[in-house]
Amino acid sequence: VPADSVIQGGNFSQHTPDTPIMVGRALTIDGGNWINVRKDAAWIINGGNWAQIEFCANKNPHLVAHGLPAEPENCSHAEAHEIVVDSVVIDTVYVYTNEVL
Repeated sequence: VPADSVIQGGNFSQHTPDTPIMVGRALTIDGGNWINVRKDAAWIINGGNWAQIEFCANKNPHLVAHGLPAEPENCSHAEAHEIVVDSVVIDTVYVYTNEVL
């Protein structure tokens, strides 16, 4: 995207929070998806979908091939649920969530 462009749409989302893109380019942003993009001081922001989300690699394994770091099964995004039979833990089921920052 050249400097001095007006962006009215598009998907500029990144896998990891606070990712710098198009740094120092004077842009006017009127729309588009900007998930995990660090806002630059050179930009004029009038709109768009902005959020910082820490994606869980276990919930979104397809993103690992695109650069999201792999995580252990019991990662920080996991909520563990033990399955107990006759007072014995026989299994643990993990429920994963993406964390909105």
